[in-house]
Amino acid sequence: MRKAAVLLTSLIPILVMADEQPLRVAVGGGFHPTMNSLSSRLSHELGMKVEITSVPIESTYQQLIKAQAPYDLVILANPEKMQNLAKQGSIYADSIVEVARSQVVLWCPNPKVLMRVSLNDTLNEPTLTRLGLSPTNSPVGQLVAESIDLKPIQSKIKRANHSLDAWRLARSGKAECAFTMLGLMQPSDRYSIIPNRNITLITGIPRSNRSPEKAQRVLQFLNSPLIKARIKNRGYS
Repeated sequence: MRKAAVLLTSLIPILVMADEQPLRVAVGGGFHPTMNSLSSRLSHELGMKVEITSVPIESTYQQLIKAQAPYDLVILANPEKMQNLAKQGSIYADSIVEVARSQVVLWCPNPKVLMRVSLNDTLNEPTLTRLGLSPTNSPVGQLVAESIDLKPIQSKIKRANHSLDAWRLARSGKAECAFTMLGLMQPSDRYSIIPNRNITLITGIPRSNRSPEKAQRVLQFLNSPLIKARIKNRGYS
């Protein structure tokens, strides 16, 4: 009888965790694989279920403005917009924390495309007929548009929801190349970096969230030396 009681007692934390609502974390496009790789560690260390969802950045901003975002924590990539949301009262100002930075790359997994020294030369390769790129109002799409003249290659561009979707287009062969984030690259990948430019990933806790204390604990954990080292190992600075 005592053994049964001990067993039941040991199961209580597990049962409570299984029954509780997960902490919902929205992650902008390209950073999703990195956050997803940390989800089990977050759940274990913090004793809570953490649900990671990949989201299109612009539509998520609109949800936040309208206080309709169904998330407890967001990780997006536009510091200026996040600051504006804080001024509007949509998110808590003290929850705006930089968690990572990533350069933007032109990735060409198709071996038929000759990677040139110049990005423009690569983009004008005749074997490159389809180019994955996120919308112009997304951080990656905006950075690319500001850095490169896209008018000569408009017919090649296949729009994706975000940088992770652009990466998927190239990976699946639906595009020869894609503009995406350095954090998605592997050592064997063929890519060129857009120099001197970065995407900054920022956290924010919506005022409409269900679990502000739990969201704060996740923020603290993301800024711990252990997790920062793991994020850096994934190609972020």
